[in-house]
Amino acid sequence: MVLTISKEDAVALFGADHDYTKLIPTLKNVDPDDAFSTIPYEKGFHFLYYLEKLVGRDNFDKFIPHYFAKFEGKSLDSFEFKDTFISFFEGLGDEDIKKKIAGIDWEGRFYNPGLPPKPDFDTSYVDQCYSLAEKWKDSSDVESFSGNQKLVLLEAIQKFDPPLSTERAKALGETYQFLSSQNVELKAAYYHIAMSAKDSSCYQRVSELLGHVGRMKFVRPLFRGLNKVDRQLALQTFQKNKDFYHPICRAMVEKDLGI
Repeated sequence: MVLTISKEDAVALFGADHDYTKLIPTLKNVDPDDAFSTIPYEKGFHFLYYLEKLVGRDNFDKFIPHYFAKFEGKSLDSFEFKDTFISFFEGLGDEDIKKKIAGIDWEGRFYNPGLPPKPDFDTSYVDQCYSLAEKWKDSSDVESFSGNQKLVLLEAIQKFDPPLSTERAKALGETYQFLSSQNVELKAAYYHIAMSAKDSSCYQRVSELLGHVGRMKFVRPLFRGLNKVDRQLALQTFQKNKDFYHPICRAMVEKDLGI
């Protein structure tokens, strides 16, 4: 298991009631590598965030230098942290904070398995990311678009400098179903994006499309694009389909390919 696995995935992998999903798991007579995950890191962070919110940011900021001064050059366990935290905040003489400290469920935080209690985070920044991710989940954001609107979208993406990465171009085609579209305008426009992104999985698709359409508005640009990324395939495609094209189209493609 690697550190990049999320706590949710790690909990799902172990099971929500598994000992390894505790902030303090039992590691006696087990291989520590088997228990390794993001869970203690994430649950520890969540607990610290809860403690900071409980006592207030200003008070917590006073605790931090005390903590570092006390444990400089040393290691500590969870129980030493607990004792230090309680001792420091009880020593402030604030009765309200003392009551809050007395109400902390240390046992539950240390030993309850599964996901930690969900904190009240400010999600304004990540909400923007989630919103954008939702747009890539399915094609609902373009369902109301006409064919011409989708074409404008694709033409705008074609102008990106630098072009989309291979991965993003693939995601674009799959998410919005341009690969399976029966609209030649849309399919051709998408293939230009795919070729600019060096998505080699689309090269053969371009070749196949060139065997089914003969209009120069599609044929010439597609051949020029294919020639840039896979000249051998472009030449093979032309030789295979040249008699299918109108003589004018055939002559122009020959010029485009330099043959």
